[in-house]
Amino acid sequence: MNKKAFSTYYTMIFFMLFMMICFAFAKNVINSARIATLTLQSAKVFYLAESGIEYAKSKIVSDNNWHTDNTTIIEDKSYLLLNANGQIITIKNGGFKIIRAKDKNIIYSIGFLGNEMLLSPSYSFQKCVFSLPMKSVKWEEL
Repeated sequence: MNKKAFSTYYTMIFFMLFMMICFAFAKNVINSARIATLTLQSAKVFYLAESGIEYAKSKIVSDNNWHTDNTTIIEDKSYLLLNANGQIITIKNGGFKIIRAKDKNIIYSIGFLGNEMLLSPSYSFQKCVFSLPMKSVKWEEL
């Protein structure tokens, strides 16, 4: 083999290695951006759900009998999202659904992104057990 063939061969190998490194770097950047987006969405829905709890607490302070559902609430995320009667409040690019069964001292809040709750890419489910006069006894994320 002549020198020209060797230099072409080494140039191709170097170019392939360089492209593999570039693709690996690009994949890493894309994955990092995805993780950052998911983290941001998670924080947003968490605080929206928390806002829902605070909103419901203010409603209960003004009227102890305020409730959104006359039936027994099942503590199941899909039930809370799809079947439980609640009040939906939409704020700019997200919102929350708050649920309180009649005569129960439990508030559920679901934070969501976008203007349409069922199309949200992310949710946060929160539960607050309280006593009257309004005092949070237990708060947890479902």
